[in-house]
Amino acid sequence: MQRATATDGVATPRNEALAGFVLSLLGLLASLYPGDLLVALPLLFAGLYVSIAAFRVASRVAASKRLAIAGAVIGVLGLITTVILFVVFIE
Repeated sequence: MQRATATDGVATPRNEALAGFVLSLLGLLASLYPGDLLVALPLLFAGLYVSIAAFRVASRVAASKRLAIAGAVIGVLGLITTVILFVVFIE
């Protein structure tokens, strides 16, 4: 019989950071296509939110924050890219 651990079924900072990173990366890729604005923005906002939440949790439990920081940076870059492409293609 397997013993249950403290992290069985619980969102750990690493899992949250990975989710934020993936959401931000998908949002960045979607933002490169001007027609995918309705897909890119929710992904970017969700990725940024989850990455920031993972960073805050990782700070409290002394876990690695690198993936959470990468997700937040990619989320911000994706938002900037989306705004720039939106302005360029609207004109």
